Amino acid sequence: MITVTNFAMWWIEWNEKIREYLSRMMYDGKQLTINNIKQKGFDYAIVADSTQFTGNYLWGEGSGIPMSDHSYNSGYNDARELVSYLNELMNGMDYLVPVPYYKFKTPTGITNPRNHWRGLSYLYGWIDGASHEGNSYMKGFYWDLETPTQAYKGSYITTDEIRSIWGRILENKREYSKDLIFVWVPTLANRNSEQLRQYESYIYSVAKFFDYVFFQPHYYQCPYCSIEALQDIYRWVDHFSETYHPSYIEFEADRSVLEANKKENCGCGSGHCCILRACDYAIVGRHYPNILKHKAYYFSIDLKVIDTVRELCHEW
Repeated sequence: MITVTNFAMWWIEWNEKIREYLSRMMYDGKQLTINNIKQKGFDYAIVADSTQFTGNYLWGEGSGIPMSDHSYNSGYNDARELVSYLNELMNGMDYLVPVPYYKFKTPTGITNPRNHWRGLSYLYGWIDGASHEGNSYMKGFYWDLETPTQAYKGSYITTDEIRSIWGRILENKREYSKDLIFVWVPTLANRNSEQLRQYESYIYSVAKFFDYVFFQPHYYQCPYCSIEALQDIYRWVDHFSETYHPSYIEFEADRSVLEANKKENCGCGSGHCCILRACDYAIVGRHYPNILKHKAYYFSIDLKVIDTVRELCHEW
């Protein structure tokens, strides 16, 4: 019997005023606890940055994680600071440490991402520092750059560079005798299967280094996508998983499901239509069981989203 492993996205932010990391996650109007999330059947928390800046800066993918400079020592110390916080926050829950791509406060509208990434020396230090500081609940790393075609012409990163990052994780796995895993959750951003097939070799050139790959269909957020578009994405992920590298799906929903007049990022508005959209992930998935053997979940910053969707769609 196959054991399904469920991963939950857990969002944190950096508060510059008090110079501390804070969890953004809530449940029933209170701070989300480890007991809350484990009771919903989650096995791992994927910790990710979602610092919200005032000004024209990127949100997420490392842009909200402070850095001193590009050096190994900076990466080492910066990771230890974050993981020291996570050891306490996640006490009792297996979690993954984000590997930040972008420099702190990367501006929006950039044309060359490579001019704004932290670099290998920094990330070597980051992985070493996190592995050293992590307690028994620290189970590995999450590559936070979501672009699926990031290795295309080395626009974000080269295959050799992602191989080196993976290799550094393996070195720490051996040194600390920890069973560290490496996870990637790329967004397909409304691409269809025809578009994705053109870049399969580039997607695979990154995906092959990960223990778990969860594709974000982005159907829930899309204002014009039909359920046929979601079916098309599931067929492609199933094909990619069979042909190239075992891969799975991220289920998506947000706080738009909670109130009829409170829209977050749901493509059809808010309320019941958004619950139905979220349910479509499970309904379509009935025909593709192999890519739902393991699942990642995006539910914004409120665990109540999970309750609300599952009231209508028990298999979600």
